[in-house]
Amino acid sequence: MPDGWVSIGFYRPGGDTYQKGHDLNWSMHGMFDFEGAAWHSFLSGLRYRTDFYFHNDGASSSKHKGEFYIAYNAPAGTFETHQTHYFGDSQPFRSLDGETYWGIRFIW
Repeated sequence: MPDGWVSIGFYRPGGDTYQKGHDLNWSMHGMFDFEGAAWHSFLSGLRYRTDFYFHNDGASSSKHKGEFYIAYNAPAGTFETHQTHYFGDSQPFRSLDGETYWGIRFIW
């Protein structure tokens, strides 16, 4: 059975609010997931996600964020709520550096 996820996040972006385009050539993405506690169908833990972007002009930028999450696993999929903080964001547009937001995910 194929799997996937939908994520909804809420945050207040600073700076420019319109991202005109990207000059990205390629990117790398990584994630570390530490599942800290579980009880019946509930699970909580910490995640660290990092994204590295390499631009056409030879420059690079990155995003580094941490998440605290609580998930409920059901037969049809997983419902997850999370609080996320950007430790660093060097994107040239709409940088979220230092921002924190909460959101929900449905993973099927």
